[in-house]
Amino acid sequence: TKDIPELNIILIVSIGNSMGWPYDHYIDYDIANLNMFETMEDFLHVTAHEINHLFVGQMLAPLGIKPEDFFLQNFAFEGLAVHYNNNLQTLYKDKKYDDITYGMVEADMEFYEHNFDEIFAMIKADYNACKGMKLEEVADLVSSHYEIFEFMGKRIQQYPTYYFGCYMWGLVDLQYGKEKLYEAIAKPELFVQLYNSVAKDKYRF
Repeated sequence: TKDIPELNIILIVSIGNSMGWPYDHYIDYDIANLNMFETMEDFLHVTAHEINHLFVGQMLAPLGIKPEDFFLQNFAFEGLAVHYNNNLQTLYKDKKYDDITYGMVEADMEFYEHNFDEIFAMIKADYNACKGMKLEEVADLVSSHYEIFEFMGKRIQQYPTYYFGCYMWGLVDLQYGKEKLYEAIAKPELFVQLYNSVAKDKYRF
């Protein structure tokens, strides 16, 4: 990846639910949501989460990617940041580190865990549907179904891509290591092969 020479922080006022997000080489924080950070450790880990986005964004595959691979790659963007920096454990995937989880909304994670089978079935159906789509249509599908603050009738603060991206991409990291994971980011057609080799039968693509 390219070096990022300087990272700056921008403070804004009340435009959404997010704790923070990357923009160019800046990290934005909404001061209306700073109370969501319970400890300084939460703040530091969420900052690392946003920096992760800046680097992973440089590793994403070039144009020519298959639409179904592009669909799953969208889950890597948030999922890997959560796996590496928030240290989330999901159903069927352990934590990355022997440490606590930072900066995650417990109610949202419990909702995803309780509805894991139904949501994964939805993801799998959309993955198959993406095979006949254009990339722009896939992007619209992800943003309108998986990156919204109301999902399956529940108001949420952290998207489904956080939890299920952490599960899918984190599972590959835990089994094969970061170098193979990075290869799967750059060559996304490899990801499904690696993921299917370690996932339980009912959760394979």
